[in-house]
Amino acid sequence: MTTPLYGTDLAYVHIAGFSGHAEQAVPWIVARLDALRTRLGPGLVIDLGCGGGPVLRAVVDAGHEALGIDASPAMVAAARALVPEAEVRCASLVDADLPRCHAVLIVGEPLNYLDTRDEQRAVLEKIHAALVPGGLLLFDVRLPAAAQSAWRTLVRKTDDWFVVAQVLEEVGVGALTREVTTFVRDGDHFRRSDETHRMLLTGATTVLGWLDALGFDAQLHEGYGDYKPDRVVGVFEATRVG
Repeated sequence: MTTPLYGTDLAYVHIAGFSGHAEQAVPWIVARLDALRTRLGPGLVIDLGCGGGPVLRAVVDAGHEALGIDASPAMVAAARALVPEAEVRCASLVDADLPRCHAVLIVGEPLNYLDTRDEQRAVLEKIHAALVPGGLLLFDVRLPAAAQSAWRTLVRKTDDWFVVAQVLEEVGVGALTREVTTFVRDGDHFRRSDETHRMLLTGATTVLGWLDALGFDAQLHEGYGDYKPDRVVGVFEATRVG
Protein backbone atom coordinates (compact mmCIF):
# COMPACT_ATOMS: atom_id res chain seq x y z
CA MET A 1 0.00 0.00 0.00
CA THR A 2 1.38 3.41 -0.93
CA THR A 3 -0.22 5.59 1.75
CA PRO A 4 0.03 4.47 5.38
CA LEU A 5 -3.34 4.00 7.00
CA TYR A 6 -4.25 5.41 10.38
CA GLY A 7 -3.36 9.03 9.82
CA THR A 8 -3.23 11.48 12.71
CA ASP A 9 -6.97 11.74 13.37
CA LEU A 10 -7.93 8.10 12.90
CA ALA A 11 -4.94 7.02 15.00
CA TYR A 12 -6.14 9.32 17.79
CA VAL A 13 -9.69 7.96 17.58
CA HIS A 14 -8.53 4.35 17.44
CA ILE A 15 -6.32 4.75 20.51
CA ALA A 16 -9.03 6.62 22.43
CA GLY A 17 -11.95 4.36 21.58
CA PHE A 18 -10.86 1.10 19.98
CA SER A 19 -7.98 -0.31 22.03
CA GLY A 20 -10.18 -2.80 23.85
CA HIS A 21 -9.25 -5.78 21.67
CA ALA A 22 -5.54 -5.42 22.39
CA GLU A 23 -6.06 -4.66 26.07
CA GLN A 24 -8.26 -7.73 26.61
CA ALA A 25 -5.76 -9.95 24.79
CA VAL A 26 -2.89 -8.83 27.05
CA PRO A 27 -3.30 -11.18 30.06
CA TRP A 28 -3.16 -14.33 27.91
CA ILE A 29 -0.29 -12.98 25.81
CA VAL A 30 1.81 -12.04 28.85
CA ALA A 31 1.20 -15.46 30.42
CA ARG A 32 2.46 -17.12 27.23
CA LEU A 33 5.52 -14.86 27.15
CA ASP A 34 6.31 -15.51 30.81
CA ALA A 35 6.15 -19.26 30.18
CA LEU A 36 8.43 -18.82 27.15
CA ARG A 37 10.95 -16.89 29.27
CA THR A 38 10.95 -19.72 31.80
CA ARG A 39 11.72 -22.16 28.99
CA LEU A 40 14.20 -20.17 26.87
CA GLY A 41 15.44 -17.43 29.21
CA PRO A 42 15.17 -13.68 28.55
CA GLY A 43 14.89 -12.58 24.94
CA LEU A 44 13.54 -9.90 22.62
CA VAL A 45 9.78 -9.67 21.97
CA ILE A 46 8.73 -7.89 18.76
CA ASP A 47 5.27 -6.29 18.63
CA LEU A 48 4.68 -6.12 14.87
CA GLY A 49 1.91 -3.70 13.94
CA CYS A 50 2.06 -2.32 17.47
CA GLY A 51 -0.37 0.55 16.91
CA GLY A 52 -0.44 3.00 19.80
CA GLY A 53 1.39 0.54 22.02
CA PRO A 54 -1.05 -1.05 24.52
CA VAL A 55 0.41 -4.54 24.05
CA LEU A 56 3.96 -3.18 23.95
CA ARG A 57 3.29 -1.38 27.25
CA ALA A 58 2.13 -4.62 28.90
CA VAL A 59 5.08 -6.60 27.56
CA VAL A 60 7.57 -4.09 28.96
CA ASP A 61 5.70 -3.93 32.28
CA ALA A 62 6.06 -7.72 32.51
CA GLY A 63 9.84 -7.32 32.33
CA HIS A 64 10.47 -8.32 28.73
CA GLU A 65 12.80 -6.55 26.30
CA ALA A 66 10.55 -5.28 23.51
CA LEU A 67 10.63 -3.70 20.06
CA GLY A 68 7.57 -2.11 18.45
CA ILE A 69 7.07 -1.72 14.70
CA ASP A 70 4.19 0.00 12.90
CA ALA A 71 3.61 1.51 9.45
CA SER A 72 1.67 4.55 10.70
CA PRO A 73 3.85 7.50 11.77
CA ALA A 74 1.01 8.71 14.01
CA MET A 75 0.77 5.33 15.75
CA VAL A 76 4.56 5.18 16.13
CA ALA A 77 4.59 8.60 17.80
CA ALA A 78 1.86 7.48 20.20
CA ALA A 79 3.63 4.21 21.02
CA ARG A 80 6.90 6.04 21.69
CA ALA A 81 5.10 8.36 24.10
CA LEU A 82 3.33 5.47 25.86
CA VAL A 83 6.39 3.18 26.06
CA PRO A 84 9.49 5.38 26.13
CA GLU A 85 11.60 2.48 27.43
CA ALA A 86 11.12 0.51 24.20
CA GLU A 87 12.48 1.12 20.73
CA VAL A 88 9.67 1.77 18.23
CA ARG A 89 10.34 1.78 14.49
CA CYS A 90 8.21 3.00 11.59
CA ALA A 91 8.02 0.32 8.88
CA SER A 92 5.46 -1.86 7.17
CA LEU A 93 5.16 -5.55 7.96
CA VAL A 94 6.57 -6.29 4.51
CA ASP A 95 9.58 -3.97 4.73
CA ALA A 96 10.51 -4.29 8.42
CA ASP A 97 13.85 -5.86 9.27
CA LEU A 98 13.35 -8.27 12.16
CA PRO A 99 16.28 -8.92 14.51
CA ARG A 100 16.79 -12.28 16.19
CA CYS A 101 14.09 -12.67 18.78
CA HIS A 102 12.28 -15.04 21.13
CA ALA A 103 8.72 -13.97 20.25
CA VAL A 104 6.71 -12.00 17.70
CA LEU A 105 3.23 -10.61 18.36
CA ILE A 106 0.80 -9.38 15.68
CA VAL A 107 -2.36 -8.26 17.48
CA GLY A 108 -5.36 -6.48 15.95
CA GLU A 109 -5.34 -8.03 12.45
CA PRO A 110 -2.36 -6.23 10.83
CA LEU A 111 -1.77 -9.20 8.50
CA ASN A 112 -5.18 -8.58 6.94
CA TYR A 113 -4.01 -5.18 5.69
CA LEU A 114 -1.41 -6.68 3.35
CA ASP A 115 -2.18 -6.51 -0.36
CA THR A 116 -1.76 -10.18 -1.35
CA ARG A 117 -1.69 -13.64 0.19
CA ASP A 118 1.88 -13.97 -1.07
CA GLU A 119 2.77 -11.00 1.15
CA GLN A 120 0.95 -12.55 4.10
CA ARG A 121 2.89 -15.79 3.73
CA ALA A 122 6.17 -13.93 3.14
CA VAL A 123 5.77 -12.04 6.43
CA LEU A 124 5.23 -15.31 8.28
CA GLU A 125 8.33 -16.73 6.57
CA LYS A 126 10.36 -13.68 7.64
CA ILE A 127 9.18 -14.12 11.22
CA HIS A 128 10.16 -17.79 11.20
CA ALA A 129 13.67 -16.81 10.09
CA ALA A 130 13.97 -14.24 12.90
CA LEU A 131 12.78 -16.50 15.71
CA VAL A 132 15.18 -18.66 17.68
CA PRO A 133 14.37 -22.40 17.74
CA GLY A 134 11.47 -22.81 20.14
CA GLY A 135 10.49 -19.15 19.64
CA LEU A 136 6.84 -18.11 19.71
CA LEU A 137 4.55 -16.36 17.23
CA LEU A 138 1.18 -15.14 18.52
CA PHE A 139 -1.16 -13.38 16.09
CA ASP A 140 -4.76 -12.90 15.09
CA VAL A 141 -6.41 -12.52 11.69
CA ARG A 142 -9.88 -11.59 10.54
CA LEU A 143 -11.39 -14.72 8.95
CA PRO A 144 -13.95 -14.88 6.14
CA ALA A 145 -17.58 -14.83 7.27
CA ALA A 146 -19.96 -17.62 6.35
CA ALA A 147 -22.66 -15.50 4.74
CA GLN A 148 -22.94 -12.48 2.48
CA SER A 149 -23.47 -9.19 4.26
CA ALA A 150 -24.75 -5.88 2.92
CA TRP A 151 -23.12 -2.59 3.72
CA ARG A 152 -23.25 -1.98 7.47
CA THR A 153 -22.86 1.42 9.09
CA LEU A 154 -21.13 1.67 12.45
CA VAL A 155 -21.12 4.88 14.49
CA ARG A 156 -19.34 5.79 17.70
CA LYS A 157 -19.00 9.24 19.23
CA THR A 158 -17.77 11.20 22.22
CA ASP A 159 -17.73 14.92 22.98
CA ASP A 160 -14.35 15.26 21.26
CA TRP A 161 -14.71 12.97 18.24
CA PHE A 162 -17.02 10.73 16.30
CA VAL A 163 -16.43 8.11 13.66
CA VAL A 164 -18.64 6.63 10.95
CA ALA A 165 -17.57 3.40 9.25
CA GLN A 166 -19.34 1.71 6.36
CA VAL A 167 -18.29 -1.93 6.11
CA LEU A 168 -18.83 -4.52 3.38
CA GLU A 169 -17.46 -8.04 3.29
CA GLU A 170 -17.39 -9.59 -0.18
CA VAL A 171 -18.01 -13.26 0.48
CA GLY A 172 -16.33 -15.46 -2.12
CA VAL A 173 -13.76 -12.74 -2.81
CA GLY A 174 -12.14 -12.89 0.61
CA ALA A 175 -12.07 -9.13 1.08
CA LEU A 176 -13.57 -6.60 3.45
CA THR A 177 -13.83 -2.89 2.68
CA ARG A 178 -14.18 -0.30 5.41
CA GLU A 179 -14.92 3.34 4.51
CA VAL A 180 -14.00 5.34 7.61
CA THR A 181 -14.81 9.00 8.26
CA THR A 182 -13.63 10.68 11.43
CA PHE A 183 -14.52 14.07 12.90
CA VAL A 184 -12.13 15.34 15.57
CA ARG A 185 -12.77 18.50 17.58
CA ASP A 186 -10.51 21.36 16.54
CA GLY A 187 -11.40 24.36 18.68
CA ASP A 188 -15.03 25.28 17.98
CA HIS A 189 -15.19 23.08 14.90
CA PHE A 190 -14.69 19.44 13.90
CA ARG A 191 -11.99 18.43 11.43
CA ARG A 192 -12.94 15.69 8.95
CA SER A 193 -10.70 12.98 7.54
CA ASP A 194 -11.47 9.95 5.36
CA GLU A 195 -9.72 6.62 4.89
CA THR A 196 -10.55 3.50 2.92
CA HIS A 197 -9.30 0.22 4.39
CA ARG A 198 -9.38 -2.94 2.31
CA MET A 199 -8.65 -6.11 4.25
CA LEU A 200 -7.63 -9.42 2.69
CA LEU A 201 -9.36 -12.29 4.49
CA THR A 202 -7.59 -15.66 4.44
CA GLY A 203 -9.13 -18.84 5.83
CA ALA A 204 -7.79 -20.53 8.95
CA THR A 205 -6.99 -23.76 7.07
CA THR A 206 -4.80 -21.84 4.63
CA VAL A 207 -2.96 -20.02 7.42
CA LEU A 208 -2.37 -23.26 9.33
CA GLY A 209 -1.03 -24.84 6.14
CA TRP A 210 1.44 -22.00 5.68
CA LEU A 211 2.63 -22.27 9.27
CA ASP A 212 3.11 -26.03 9.00
CA ALA A 213 5.04 -25.73 5.73
CA LEU A 214 7.30 -23.02 7.17
CA GLY A 215 8.26 -25.15 10.16
CA PHE A 216 5.89 -24.06 12.91
CA ASP A 217 3.94 -26.21 15.33
CA ALA A 218 0.70 -24.22 15.29
CA GLN A 219 -2.65 -24.18 17.07
CA LEU A 220 -5.80 -22.21 16.28
CA HIS A 221 -7.73 -20.64 19.19
CA GLU A 222 -11.13 -18.92 19.26
CA GLY A 223 -9.69 -16.08 21.31
CA TYR A 224 -7.04 -14.98 23.73
CA GLY A 225 -7.84 -17.25 26.68
CA ASP A 226 -11.11 -16.14 28.28
CA TYR A 227 -11.40 -13.20 25.89
CA LYS A 228 -13.35 -14.13 22.76
CA PRO A 229 -13.60 -11.30 20.16
CA ASP A 230 -17.09 -10.40 18.97
CA ARG A 231 -16.11 -10.78 15.30
CA VAL A 232 -14.82 -13.66 13.16
CA VAL A 233 -11.20 -13.76 14.31
CA GLY A 234 -8.74 -16.63 14.54
CA VAL A 235 -5.94 -16.51 17.13
CA PHE A 236 -2.86 -18.51 16.16
CA GLU A 237 -0.19 -19.77 18.55
CA ALA A 238 2.86 -21.06 16.64
CA THR A 239 6.19 -22.35 17.93
CA ARG A 240 9.23 -22.53 15.68
CA VAL A 241 10.37 -26.15 15.40
CA GLY A 242 14.11 -26.88 15.14
